[in-house]
Amino acid sequence: MADTTLRNKSIALNFTAIDIGNSRIKIKSSARSLTLEYEKNWERKVKSFLHQYSNDVLLIGYSSVNPGKLNILLPILKQMNVIAFDIKRMAEKQYFLEYRHIKGIGIDRVLGMLGAMSFINPPFITVDCGTAITINAVNKNSKCLGGTIMPGITTQMKSLAEKTSALPKVEIKSIKKTVGKETANAIRSGVLTGTKGAIKEIINKIEKEEFASKKVPIILTGGESVYVFRELKKQRSKTYPKKDLVLDGILWLMKNYNF
Repeated sequence: MADTTLRNKSIALNFTAIDIGNSRIKIKSSARSLTLEYEKNWERKVKSFLHQYSNDVLLIGYSSVNPGKLNILLPILKQMNVIAFDIKRMAEKQYFLEYRHIKGIGIDRVLGMLGAMSFINPPFITVDCGTAITINAVNKNSKCLGGTIMPGITTQMKSLAEKTSALPKVEIKSIKKTVGKETANAIRSGVLTGTKGAIKEIINKIEKEEFASKKVPIILTGGESVYVFRELKKQRSKTYPKKDLVLDGILWLMKNYNF
């Protein structure tokens, strides 16, 4: 569609981002946001959320790491007659972030880095604490240097319960002391303390290897980032919590893209 059509001032444009994750779907517009677990009727709730913008021209950028849920959502978007874009294709054509030399990099990692660029200039390191914990480095020239991937906090706890016969499934809770007095707290302490230590060590090594030991800003996101924020904040003042970094990346890319 031509630039003059979409950017016409007489048309009310609404940019909306959808992130289809492994365990939940997230939606964000300029004014509202919605996070849903994949429970019964999640599709209906998504449709209801989008219907509030029925008087606007709704431009939706979607990103997915869950093909099954994406196949459910796409027909819904088609029925609503919205303009939907696969944000992965849009990201491949942008020139704000150089990342194509990183083989197999996931679109969620790319969008997280673009989301960071929407409010801070490189260099920086992003830390996304979800099903997996991804840590990514961007230099001052907006070039992705690569990163690391490790199991998320919940993933680690589930793995212990599934792969052992004696250890229980444990709910995530903050801990006050490192030494657990019973099994559940021992698991929490091991996973949480270990994860915090691993993230700090990875960041230190990245800075030593890629930034000549210079400390760079850390942008922290993801549903489980609350459990590591304080520890990182103690280490450095320039640690920024951003709840919806991937969604912010989608919105920023759409708003700055030349349709």
